[in-house]
Amino acid sequence: MIILIFSSSLFAQGRVFEAGKIITRQGDTLNVLIGLETTYVSYVNYKSDMNSKIKKIKIKEIRTLSTPYVTYENIHIKKREELYRVLVTGPYTLLQRVIMNEGSGSNQAGGRMTYYSAPTIIYAIKSKDKTILLKKKKDKDKLLPILNKCPEVKAIIELKSFELKDLEPVIKKLNECNK
Repeated sequence: MIILIFSSSLFAQGRVFEAGKIITRQGDTLNVLIGLETTYVSYVNYKSDMNSKIKKIKIKEIRTLSTPYVTYENIHIKKREELYRVLVTGPYTLLQRVIMNEGSGSNQAGGRMTYYSAPTIIYAIKSKDKTILLKKKKDKDKLLPILNKCPEVKAIIELKSFELKDLEPVIKKLNECNK
């Protein structure tokens, strides 16, 4: 028995590229192959097609970036623009940014091995007039002002067992309260 697996991912120069779309700040749409990364820091690699050279677009030039698996939105935070992964949409949009924390490294046969410590995960909740950043469990208090219309969600947030990783269903419920 022969099993064939097809994927639309393309490999180029050691990177994985996936069909996607970049919408620029000017509103232009680029249907391109996007270099897949855990996080995007200052630019995004893309290609027009499998045989073209890799190009770069700065984060500040991007409004949104989408692949079949994920959508990123550019948000302005403290004089910086960063791409955050969109987790929930609605009156309140939940976004997430993963920051890889590089640790020590060592030379190994064949190259250098870099070790990473646990990633830093930052959440952002965006409404039409405000963006709230949540980095630590204690930051959940920043949510209390927007939860007044939804006592059920406010009760969940106030539980000691609540963790930021539990935000996705909470924001979905908050959006239902604010329809």
